[in-house]
Amino acid sequence: MQITISEQAAEYIRKKGGHVVIYRGSLSGCCGGNVAHPAMELGKPRRGPENYQPLNVAGVNVHLDKEVASFSGTAEISLDKALWWNTLSLDYREE
Repeated sequence: MQITISEQAAEYIRKKGGHVVIYRGSLSGCCGGNVAHPAMELGKPRRGPENYQPLNVAGVNVHLDKEVASFSGTAEISLDKALWWNTLSLDYREE
């Protein structure tokens, strides 16, 4: 998996401690079933370091869960702003 971080998102993450975790989440539909899909959270990982591939992207410490490291595609982290509220978002595209 390739990871990109917009400059605005990288600055926001650095101000909040400089760590982000990308892990295996899932998407589900209305009729049941689910699909593995990368998800993200701000902060340090909850599990031990042996579960992650450490990366530094745009000055941010990215902890990439080994379960999603082999996913083909690109994960792009960006910052969404609405008035005074900032939210990080992860857009994943398979290749």
